[in-house]
Amino acid sequence: MPAAPVALLNLLADSAWQGTVRAHYFAPALPFVVLAAGAAIWRAAPERLHLLRRRGMALYVFTSATLVGYFFSPFPPGRAFYVENYAVWSPHHEAIKRVIAQVEPDSALSAQSDVLPHVANRRYLYLFPNGVEAADEILLDLDASAERAPLDYFAFFELVERLTEDPTFGLKAWDNGVLLLARGAPHDPERLRALRRAYDEALYRVEWLEQATPARVRAGELFTPRVCFRNTGSQGWRSVDWYPIFLAYHWLAPDGTAVVWDGERTRLPFTLYPGQAMCLEATVIAPGTPGTYRLQFDMVREHQYWFAQKGARPLEVVVDVVP
Repeated sequence: MPAAPVALLNLLADSAWQGTVRAHYFAPALPFVVLAAGAAIWRAAPERLHLLRRRGMALYVFTSATLVGYFFSPFPPGRAFYVENYAVWSPHHEAIKRVIAQVEPDSALSAQSDVLPHVANRRYLYLFPNGVEAADEILLDLDASAERAPLDYFAFFELVERLTEDPTFGLKAWDNGVLLLARGAPHDPERLRALRRAYDEALYRVEWLEQATPARVRAGELFTPRVCFRNTGSQGWRSVDWYPIFLAYHWLAPDGTAVVWDGERTRLPFTLYPGQAMCLEATVIAPGTPGTYRLQFDMVREHQYWFAQKGARPLEVVVDVVP
């Protein structure tokens, strides 16, 4: 019974995705479903089943649910659970708060999915891109780590570009990538493009804090040096979605010639917002030929740029590779 209201709301939703158990909307209900299944097997299995067999089936259900939860769930006790994914505050969140304060209380608003819950107390509210034609204002978060559902990365930014060109809307507020467009506001597409270019260029900034790399490793050895860094850029970093960001490396010869350019990627376990620091055990494989090398750590935005290509300073360590 505790799961019934959540299950009913999701099954009756207009969204087909919301009505499937594969969506996160069902997360609050699934533990109750699993518990109910185990309890039913335990108590109501046919009498012809031996008690041990019944309890074995119930134990199987509970054990399976526990293992699935541990290996795949983003919630406790899952191994992928990090409190930083849920309880975090950053300068970007402060920017969202400041821009929301400029939204007219009675306006019809089309808002991006990650900011929508913060403006829900109004009569006319649409999940962007819905309601653009009827909206008085449009609230968007251009941060690379922001949630853009139901649009993918390319569809979202294509629509942002179209709105930039649309003379119906003008720029009302801009704060650290948080954008508020208003119907009838001064239309200046070149200014908005300049703000976006500067914001995107400033993503590629990193401060290296410390490292613990061995001075000598064996040829071909896989080792995991500890590397600590801070996001000093303009946007959040995460290792999922389009253009994910990873910690990676190059192996260079003493003269700077690249021996291994595309080193192994190390994932960020949670979104790292500007100003926040993280320490990772980097996955590194030594070159197969003995010699003295320069191990150069850098952040990479996959399919876009290495941060050093955008002016960031990489972290470099001299390492002897022995037979």
